[in-house]
Parts: sequence; C-alpha cells; structure tokens
Amino acid sequence: MSETKILPTWAEDLRKRYLRGESSMFILHGNVFDVILNDGKMLSLTEFLTDVLLKDSRENIIVYNLSSGARFPKKTENFSNWQEIAVETDKAKVLAMLERSIRLTDKTALILEYAEAIAPAGETSFQTDADRASIVTLHRWSFLPEIERGDNIIILISENIAELAPKIVSNPKVAVIEVPMPDFETRRQVASQTDSRLSAEDSNRYAEVTAGLKAVQIASILLPPPQAEEDLQDREAYILSLLGKGADAKERAHKPV
Repeated sequence: MSETKILPTWAEDLRKRYLRGESSMFILHGNVFDVILNDGKMLSLTEFLTDVLLKDSRENIIVYNLSSGARFPKKTENFSNWQEIAVETDKAKVLAMLERSIRLTDKTALILEYAEAIAPAGETSFQTDADRASIVTLHRWSFLPEIERGDNIIILISENIAELAPKIVSNPKVAVIEVPMPDFETRRQVASQTDSRLSAEDSNRYAEVTAGLKAVQIASILLPPPQAEEDLQDREAYILSLLGKGADAKERAHKPV
C-alpha cells in the first residue's frame, strides 16, 4: 500500500495496521455504501479500495459477492484460473477456488462485498450447511500462514456488523474498522464539488445543515435529477410556439436550460 496518498482516517488506520503485521484480514463496516472523495472524484468503497488503496501494491485484486460473482479489477498473467472462478456460481466452490488462489499467489487482495450474506449471523441450528461451512472457511483463512507470508490481504465489507457471524467478528486475528459518516470538511468538499457555483460561505452552510447525511445524499440534494424526455419535448414545443417560425427558432428552442 502506498504511503504517499492522502487517505481517509479509516483507510490510514487499515494501512498502518496491515503494515505493522497486526492482521491480514479486515472487516469494514458502518458507512460502507457511501461515496468517498478522492482526487476530485466520488468513488464507491470498492472502487476506492481497488483503484486507490490497493492498486499500486497488489498484483492481483479480486472482488466477490453472492449476486454478481467474482471479478478481477487487476490480475497478473500467472493467475491462470481466473475465468473458472469468474463463471462459478456455487458459493462453496468459489470460496474453495479463492482459497487456493490466495495460497498460491503473492500480493493478492480479496474483497468480499456483502460479507454478511456469505457468513451470516444467527443461531447455528437454523443455518444451512453452506452458511456454516462459509463461516468456518473465513475463520480458518485468518490463520493461514500463506496469507501473511505471501503479503496478501482479505477485506470483508458489511454495513451492519451485527449481521456478520460473531465467530468472525470476535476473531482476534481479524481487525474491525468502522467507516464513519462524513465529517464537516468532507461534507463541505462534497457540496463545493457537486455545485461549483457555491461560494465558500454557502459550502460551509451546507456542511453545517447536512450533518448526519451521507455524502451521496448531500450530492443528490445539490444535483437535481435530469428532466424526463417528455418534459424536454414539451418545453421545446412551448418555446418554439413563442419563437414563431424564424430560421433559427428550432435551434434556439433546443438549447439546454
């Protein structure tokens, strides 16, 4: 992980704990479905991990969730079975192939989205065999010497940590990090970046009144949704009726707001 990037506090915490050797397996929880400001862009958490935090230091990056399966934002030529993993839909088989990959490769990052769906909390007697097996698998991964020896990292993402299996959350080999709601400075930056017409005073005012909101919510307030095609057509027809039949009437009516 690069040491020169200016990172959010939680990301810097993850980086330092990884470099100190405290853990190779992390749980990110809390405000995980918000956007993260980076270099003038608003990125999802997964995009921030794959394109910023892990991009330069990892040779292979794998992202997996139960809905869309596995994808590979970055991989080396010697990662031979990536296509087999990408098309597999059975959770147990995917986890087995992912384990083989992190055992046999170096500098690999594995990101598990919606980790609570892979290893859910709940009474053991009410869980399926597949869920119980997944919990044991993830718990066992935290003790694999190949992960640390190969400079690999595993990141589980779960909005509500209470929905993730306690056996994993309470594991001393797993580091738990909360992604917080945006602070005042982040809210101010979101406001000014979303609407460049805002003055510094207006951006500060928006930052104050939007305390408790996600960055994506602040952006949606300042950036109204695009007009429907029907509304645009009605607007154009109305303006055209006002302009008459001049040579440039249609062009003038078609101008955006």
